[in-house]
Amino acid sequence: MLWGVASTVLSVLGFLAWGLFEQYNSSLAELRADLKHFNEASSTFVKRDTMTRFREQAKAQLAEMQSVTASNRHLEAELKVSERAREETSRELIRIRERLAFVEGRQSVTPNVREDPPAKLDKTPADHQPLAPRRMSLGE
Repeated sequence: MLWGVASTVLSVLGFLAWGLFEQYNSSLAELRADLKHFNEASSTFVKRDTMTRFREQAKAQLAEMQSVTASNRHLEAELKVSERAREETSRELIRIRERLAFVEGRQSVTPNVREDPPAKLDKTPADHQPLAPRRMSLGE
């Protein structure tokens, strides 16, 4: 009878060991499947060094864009100043042209050369000096 009880206990223990082994084996298989799925999913993720490199490039591009924007603003300000100066120079040129036309019109109406009265007979030609043409300034 001792052998009968011992063999039954051993059979029960073996059956429990076999059940635990099967449970362990199934959880190990499930873990392998999950790991395989994780590896497949993580292969599509961006690697850390790639992301760091991309971030650094983005920062460099942003800094360059800001410097170009600042340069662009400075050039636009210079352009406005030069446009104002050009317009002012253009207006001044128009005023000078109008003044020149006025002066030329005035000169055509009244000649600059004065005629001397007839020379007296008692004066010698050395005493007689012709008048120099009169120069006119733009402010007249």
